[in-house]
Amino acid sequence: MKTRTVSGRLAPWLAAAGLALPVTSLAAGFAITEENATGLGSAYSDTATGNGNASGMFFNPATMSDLPGTQISGGMIYIDPKFKLKDGKSSVAGIGDITNGGDGGNAGVAAPVPNLFITHQLNARTHVGFGISVPYGLSTDYSSGWLGRYHAIKSEVQVINLNPALSFDANPNLSLGVGLDIQYANANLTSAIDSGSLCYGAASAGQVPGGTSTCQTYGLTPGNASKDGKVRVKGNDWALGWNAGLLWHVNPSTKIGLSYRSAVDHKLKGSVDYSNIPLLLASNPQLADTNARASLDLPATANLGISHAFSPRWTMTAGLLWTQWSRFHELRVTKDNGQPDIVTTEGWKDTLRYAVGASYKQNSRLTLRSDAGARCAAPHRASARQRPHLALAGRRLPRYQEEHGRRRLHPHLVQQREDQQHDRGYLQEHPDRHLYRLGRHGRRAVQPPFLSLAGHSSVSFRRRLQALSAFG
Repeated sequence: MKTRTVSGRLAPWLAAAGLALPVTSLAAGFAITEENATGLGSAYSDTATGNGNASGMFFNPATMSDLPGTQISGGMIYIDPKFKLKDGKSSVAGIGDITNGGDGGNAGVAAPVPNLFITHQLNARTHVGFGISVPYGLSTDYSSGWLGRYHAIKSEVQVINLNPALSFDANPNLSLGVGLDIQYANANLTSAIDSGSLCYGAASAGQVPGGTSTCQTYGLTPGNASKDGKVRVKGNDWALGWNAGLLWHVNPSTKIGLSYRSAVDHKLKGSVDYSNIPLLLASNPQLADTNARASLDLPATANLGISHAFSPRWTMTAGLLWTQWSRFHELRVTKDNGQPDIVTTEGWKDTLRYAVGASYKQNSRLTLRSDAGARCAAPHRASARQRPHLALAGRRLPRYQEEHGRRRLHPHLVQQREDQQHDRGYLQEHPDRHLYRLGRHGRRAVQPPFLSLAGHSSVSFRRRLQALSAFG
């Protein structure tokens, strides 16, 4: 549970009133691992060793050395998150339960997320590449009167990454790669202000003539949604980072990859704007519009993987991804007018994601991929049930096949029917959960349980495909 602090005698009341940064959209981690479609079938277990196309340069620039000529990879990931709160409550220190409002409905905001990568071989030993992607981002939009409105109403965070890169073959078996991360970050966060709690706090400090009776006369009681104010925090920034990697071909069948992407510190510049402030509180300097600055500390990552080809068709991959989420210990908004900072304590922890995958190259147009993996989302735990799946690329598979002179249903349809039967049975037993499956028609998903605010939130992350691929 996040704690919100503002210096001064009114700190508890200001925090309760909603004068803290609205960042519930960030609560479950906001990294987007899905920088390409190819890695979905193998749970991105091949990120360190390359996936055979230009998009692999994002995770390890050294993998460009395996790509001849000019390669282009592009895609669009459709983000469709679903957030629902159950059994939520809201309270204020010194007052108690002020629960007032609904569950906010589905706060997920659907959005397409594009990616584009291109690589080019300059000579026998040197490759260059360039990529555009969105490595971080999430958006939520709750109804204005929901019970968590003092934490967040609408929240949008997006980071666009421009990634020029270079790879060089140090020798026939070892390739090295480096790249730049030129990032643009944009944040737009809104929340309500509990004017009643703010008035009660000012009254307890002797700043309201007549004390709490005056607050009640004006209808300024804690949790009274009709008297809520609004605050919007917005800002943007350009910042630089870097990435590097190596790819070692141990032998013709085995390769090991290692890469590192640096942390990026964004210094967002923007404003804090207040609206709908009751007349009794309008002179409060803490509610004055002002320019502001905020730090957004994005994590460093390290990636280690191995790939082994057992035959020209069968390949297995395994990978580890460490993410330094512990850097994200707080969000601090510094106001230019000298008023106290707005601070949200996060206290996230580092995570380690692991994944194992296999691929079978049927022909030049069709590759089958399967995976099993797991990851720990930051900073909250999540769980989901998933069975192994196949990612199909290329052409449609036939419905039937000939075996010993007899016509039988094709194995991929047999597996599909078994999956459907399994799903129906599981959802009947657990109606508040969903399963993740990847097939010819893409992912269908619902959901690992999350804890959010003071209640239980069921979250469906079609956008968070790393979670979809990873939980076993």
